[in-house]
Amino acid sequence: MADTEIDQKKTTQNPGATGAAPQKKKRTRTLTTPHQAAVLHALLAQSRFPTTAMREEVGRAIGLSARKVQIWFQVCPNIMSVYKPDH
Repeated sequence: MADTEIDQKKTTQNPGATGAAPQKKKRTRTLTTPHQAAVLHALLAQSRFPTTAMREEVGRAIGLSARKVQIWFQVCPNIMSVYKPDH
């Protein structure tokens, strides 16, 4: 076999996979700006469970999707309870 044929086989084969689907790209984590975080915390102070309309409105105002706002409400209180100092 010529070197070019070996190189072609290496590039066309899926390394380490035996008929598996190609790997998906990892999603990037959404980081909130201080302004976005302040708005989300203010909404959290108003309601622990905002309605869909509230999430959409706040999302438009701060540049996030309603889904990202929903995820933030699911995760943020849990994170805050972990880092909350004991009294």
